[in-house]
Amino acid sequence: MDAFHLIALTFVTVLSLYRVVSAGTKLGELCASSTAQNKCMSANKTDGYRVACSGGFREDYSVEDYFLFQMLTLCHWPLDHFDPGVSLRPYPKLVKLTITKSKIKDITSEFPEFLHNLKTLNLSHLNLERVKYSTFKYLTSLEVLDLSYNKLNHLYSPTTEYLPKLKQIWLAGEFWFCKNDLFWLLLLQVSKDPSTFKVMDSNRMTCGGYKYIGKPVIPVLRLLSDLEKECPSSPPDYCVCTLDNVVRGRGASFYLHPVITVDCSYRGLKMLPKILPHNTTTLLVQGNQVPTYALDNAFQRNRNIAQLYLGANPWRCNCLFAPAFQDFLIKYKSLIMDLSDIKCSYQQNDEYYLTPIHDLPRNTLCRNSTTDMVNFWDSLNVLLASLIVVIILKFIYDYIMYKKYGRIPRIITLLP
Repeated sequence: MDAFHLIALTFVTVLSLYRVVSAGTKLGELCASSTAQNKCMSANKTDGYRVACSGGFREDYSVEDYFLFQMLTLCHWPLDHFDPGVSLRPYPKLVKLTITKSKIKDITSEFPEFLHNLKTLNLSHLNLERVKYSTFKYLTSLEVLDLSYNKLNHLYSPTTEYLPKLKQIWLAGEFWFCKNDLFWLLLLQVSKDPSTFKVMDSNRMTCGGYKYIGKPVIPVLRLLSDLEKECPSSPPDYCVCTLDNVVRGRGASFYLHPVITVDCSYRGLKMLPKILPHNTTTLLVQGNQVPTYALDNAFQRNRNIAQLYLGANPWRCNCLFAPAFQDFLIKYKSLIMDLSDIKCSYQQNDEYYLTPIHDLPRNTLCRNSTTDMVNFWDSLNVLLASLIVVIILKFIYDYIMYKKYGRIPRIITLLP
């Protein structure tokens, strides 16, 4: 080959490479725009034949071209739904599929079985509100699934049955319902199984739309999991525990403080549960028969309690119980939310029935009780004195009858 032909071949090669690089550069810029471009572009690169369409498909390629495409990017999709079975039929050789920057709310069918070579599926930056359990069931070669930055609030754990080769899943977003049906995320955090897929961006998952808005998903799920383990929900307590809120620590602290309500109301309890969640904030025990010392012990064990409800319990307002209970109410007055509902229960001839216990006149209450006791002992003493007088009179009568008539008292003849 002479020098001329060599130079010509080099020029053609460089020109071809320039066209490929130029096409690749434009391909990346096509979806960078904030508006639909209404066109498709392609580039044949070393890792495969790529095509990108902005604003929907265009009839710019032959059937043979479609069959060769390995990497497809769709952006600014013109509809609010996407049907993989119909829209992807011309692309059986896809290895990577990206659908992004669109207002798609729903994937209306399963990804078709002919996409058995697909390894990467990127459905990020859409408006997806839900994804069916079976949507990906035919993608047996899928290794990477990106569902980040959608409006998903729930997702069933991908199973090895449907996605046996899955290695990575991306779920960043701010609409997640932080409830126990997402506990599978916690299991992935501690799993040491190398075959288990990993959530790559769990630190960018945020609670929203249900509770704990703006709080990180994984720490909130840990609090919910701990609460479920510590809650005295089993017999005989049957209490219900609720994570009402999660608040951030003061200053530069990122520690999350749980706000917990434990509802043990109207359970017929005679004692409080032996163990309460260690961050209990509100304790509801109305409608039970819990003694004061049990409450005091519970407070001593749990310094985080901020609210206590004690109404509708059968409190007995006597001198033995009421004064100590009044001291308890005074001690925890700032925490007891239903002070005026803590009233004396019904007792026969009780003048304090339905009187708020904190309003009971302690001196009168105990004086009345003391007077009652004195009256009891006085009555008993009078009775005993009367019996003694009767016995003495009987003795004198028997003595006189014996002296006068020699008659022995009948009780003597009955003795052995």
